[in-house]
Amino acid sequence: MFKDNQKSLIKILVTAIMVLALALGLCACGVSISTDDNKNKQDTQQNSQQNNSAQQSAPANNQQSTKISMDEAKAIATKDAGYDVSGVTFVKQEQDFDDGIQKFEIEFVVGTTKFEYDVDANSGQIIKRERESVYDD
Repeated sequence: MFKDNQKSLIKILVTAIMVLALALGLCACGVSISTDDNKNKQDTQQNSQQNNSAQQSAPANNQQSTKISMDEAKAIATKDAGYDVSGVTFVKQEQDFDDGIQKFEIEFVVGTTKFEYDVDANSGQIIKRERESVYDD
């Protein structure tokens, strides 16, 4: 009978130790983060806030008045490529403000060829032109 009591006592003791270890492990998960981690977290929050404010101001920049219209920019791009506006399929046409330049980003397809143009929204000059097969993507 003494051995049965001793076995029960050992089982209770082992169980109590396991419960205590589990409780300590769970408590360790709630330990506050170090000051370096707090600084990193604050920096991340500040960067996020700056990005959000930049994104919020970007639409205002994108909507500035321009000297040429989107239709004029499309005509400039298609003419440069050797086509008429009516003979192409436009897949992207948007106004953007990039590197201090107000521009129109225009993409169109003719047959199996994709054309990408950036046209300065004030001067009408072509900033970028690319031509590639639609199969290259």
